[in-house]
Amino acid sequence: MDRATQSLAELQAILSTIQNPKVRQFAEYWMSIHPGDHLPSRTNFDPIHIPLLLPHLVLVDVTRDPVRFRVRVQGTDVTRAMRRELKGTYLDEAFPNFEQSFPHLDRVHVVETGLPTHRIGSPSIQFALDYAPIERLHLPLATDGSTVDMVISIFLYEQKTTAPMSLL
Repeated sequence: MDRATQSLAELQAILSTIQNPKVRQFAEYWMSIHPGDHLPSRTNFDPIHIPLLLPHLVLVDVTRDPVRFRVRVQGTDVTRAMRRELKGTYLDEAFPNFEQSFPHLDRVHVVETGLPTHRIGSPSIQFALDYAPIERLHLPLATDGSTVDMVISIFLYEQKTTAPMSLL
């Protein structure tokens, strides 16, 4: 099975584990733009088709030797969660110990394999607010159809709510 076919099969398997409908919609959109015989590129991706998801997306450029990620686009919901804009910033410069975090390791996996990664769990990097488990999906984009040169991701944050104290 080639890389492009594997990426579709992997995302199809991931669909059953996705909990948030917005993450599912993002996955389904990526599958709809997937050319089948090669990985989709940034030119296949048209944000006009998923306007309600844009606040939750992050697009990073990939550089190699070593693999690094520079933020090209950051949605407003992500900016709100981090309380800072990272456009133009390398993620390893923005976050201490980033190379050991899931956001880095998952993106490296996408770059090296061309396969999507999905994770639900506590944030592994520091945010300005306290969040419940975050659902995230990282998907490959490849200008030449094979070499992943961008990773597009969706992040769904839900702020923790504090239960009212009982008067017992």
